[in-house]
Amino acid sequence: MRDHLNSRVPDAKGWHDRGWRMKAIPTTFQGYELRSRLEARWATFLDKNALSWRYETEGFILSPMGERYLPDFYIPELGIWLEIKRLRQ
Repeated sequence: MRDHLNSRVPDAKGWHDRGWRMKAIPTTFQGYELRSRLEARWATFLDKNALSWRYETEGFILSPMGERYLPDFYIPELGIWLEIKRLRQ
């Protein structure tokens, strides 16, 4: 049996996975259905730092391709959007 932690192999562009991906686990936090535990951790961080936040409130269409984009958090006090992604190792 192959260890998933060792299922990464080098290639010309660096490292890639052999088809193994971690799936996000939906998590409820303060009445919001967040898409992952990582997003819930960030929501906790924002709360602990007394920053109000809104979750997935506004989507955007990116030009010129017309691709849709929905940022994870909006921080009104700072006027910034946060997109949460896991670090690929």
